[in-house]
Amino acid sequence: MKLLFLAASFAVAASHVDAAVLDSFTMDAPSFSSGVLSNIMLAAGVTYKIVILGTFDIGCIGGVGQCPTDAEYYTPLSGGNAGNHYDLTGFDAPGGVDISALVDGVNIDWGPYNPAHVYSTLFSSALTQQVRISYLDTNYGDNVGSLQVRIESLAAAVPLPAGLPLALTGIGALAFVRRRKQRHA
Repeated sequence: MKLLFLAASFAVAASHVDAAVLDSFTMDAPSFSSGVLSNIMLAAGVTYKIVILGTFDIGCIGGVGQCPTDAEYYTPLSGGNAGNHYDLTGFDAPGGVDISALVDGVNIDWGPYNPAHVYSTLFSSALTQQVRISYLDTNYGDNVGSLQVRIESLAAAVPLPAGLPLALTGIGALAFVRRRKQRHA
């Protein structure tokens, strides 16, 4: 019976592998317009998770101080809108362009506001290449600080061998028969 429990525990433990951080770098405000290339080449056809963390300061509307800003949202610290979180769509950009972090030149919807300032998206390319992370803004001169970027492999489920459930069932049946024989003996 203990053998059956151990085998089942091993099967459950082996069925999940955590995502691994493959690359980590900082994107400083002065490099926002040109972006920063990853330190590694990403393989063609493989999907990676791009994570952007933290905040930097962006000049607020009307030039009233700095506003903490992340991959997608800014938060005025003073004035009538203090403490509210705004999606940067249309802010400081002509034609309602979304001001946010770009992955390989593509404007990403980073999802709903996250108070931990951690946002992620999936990325894959037809080419083996480095990926460029940049930030779209029309006035880079008022940006102060940096954002952290991570590139992670996706968590992969490790498939169970096809015969493992059958083998576990057989071991369980043998344990049951053995126990039954011991009771009747």
